[in-house]
Amino acid sequence: MTYVEAKQVLRDASGMWGGRFFRERLIESPGRLSLIDSSTQGALPEGDSFADDVLRALMVVHRHTVWDKTLERDLVSVLVELWIHARLLSLEEQNSGTRIPQIVMVCDWIFHCKAHENV
Repeated sequence: MTYVEAKQVLRDASGMWGGRFFRERLIESPGRLSLIDSSTQGALPEGDSFADDVLRALMVVHRHTVWDKTLERDLVSVLVELWIHARLLSLEEQNSGTRIPQIVMVCDWIFHCKAHENV
């Protein structure tokens, strides 16, 4: 998956441009945490759930932007939208074995890297 494709996946997933709401889609298809892909450094997670697609796209965006000083404005708004809903869902115990905490973690990485670079 390319960076441009990953950004489009995240835009579509967010539902901000007329699609279904991210939170609803994430609840319907949260994916399942896999010990294999979570321990394979550098590999994109496998799976066919909605959350798997979002997680793969976030990881591609993270890899692409890790050395950049800034994030594109439209990408920031998409990431914030995803992060807020995923963060709230990750607090629910029934979501602990899903991709939802991983989505939050990758969003945190992206925001953390940008915050420290801009200090």
